[in-house]
Amino acid sequence: NISNKNYIKRADAFNKYFNIIFPLVLSISIFTTLVADEILLILVDESKINTSLINVFKIGIWIEFIRLTINLLKNITMSEYKTNKIILPYLTGCLIFLFIIYLNNISDLFNITILLFVSYFIILILSIFSFNRIIKIKLNYYQIIAILLFITPVFLILLYMKNTLTIVFSTIYLLIV
Repeated sequence: NISNKNYIKRADAFNKYFNIIFPLVLSISIFTTLVADEILLILVDESKINTSLINVFKIGIWIEFIRLTINLLKNITMSEYKTNKIILPYLTGCLIFLFIIYLNNISDLFNITILLFVSYFIILILSIFSFNRIIKIKLNYYQIIAILLFITPVFLILLYMKNTLTIVFSTIYLLIV
């Protein structure tokens, strides 16, 4: 339980939680990226879909992945009542975003999406450094690699044999796993 009074138990609870959720979010992000074209066919009229929209959508998936990862990490600050540690990473990322938009007068959707991705990535890196001082983040790399290897066949099938049937079976397989 992350609200436990014992620091070591809180740290263990956070790391256990993080090592369960992070691979899941990573797998969903990869899967969603691979089927982004089909998702857009459901969400958007086919006449409006173009390469730029697909690329922006895929970058948006990874922006969401980073945002979810940051939110997972923010549990550290909540459990230790040190929410002020959230301010610096977000302030830095926000100021970089605004400064680059102001400096380059960026107005097209693709470049704004790239800039947003970079800003969130900076926030993620700064959050990891900042939050790691509160509770040592222990990422179980072997577990992540094992999960990714276990679902790699699904990703390869989606990469090379993308049709409705393979998407449905891949979704069912990922839900079972």
